[in-house]
Formats: sequence, C-alpha cells, structure tokens
Amino acid sequence: MTRNAAVRRGSARNATFSLHAEALEAIDDLVAAGRAPSKNALIEALVLKERRRLARERRHHERLHAYEEAMRDPMFVRDLKDVESAFATADAETARAIE
Repeated sequence: MTRNAAVRRGSARNATFSLHAEALEAIDDLVAAGRAPSKNALIEALVLKERRRLARERRHHERLHAYEEAMRDPMFVRDLKDVESAFATADAETARAIE
C-alpha cells in the first residue's frame, strides 16, 4: 500500500522523533490546556496546518510570478491599459443609470 493510500484510509503509522525538553513541555502544556485530545493529535494538527500554510504561500508566489511575467508582455499591458481607460469614466451614478 502506498503512503497516500494509507493516509486516505485514516491508518496511522508509528514514528519516533527526538525533541528538546522545551518542545516536549510545550506539547504537554498544550494538551493539558485542552488544545488537542492527545499529543499525537496535536502534532498531527500542527504539521498539517503548516503544510497548508506552505501550500498557500507557494500558490501566492506562483501567482506573483505569473503577474510579473504578464507585466513584461506588451500585449497584456496594452490590453490592461485599454480596459483601464474604458472604465476611467465609470462611476456609481453611471452604473445606476445602466440598471
């Protein structure tokens, strides 16, 4: 069974990590404070949250790169300026008149 298949089925696997005493105390404190039902649940939630954050950050950088590329394209910039000038005189009053 592949790793992804195991994750989809909800099965857990054992892993051993060495953590500094301060990190272990923080885990104990967070579980004791009710932030998670167990140490395993806490670590899993934190790791998955960080993975989602990194994915959002990656997508943001990819979009930023795409925008930067687009701004180097003279045809795109010209189209953008055309749209901008077409809407330059639009205002709320004109929009209400159109409705």
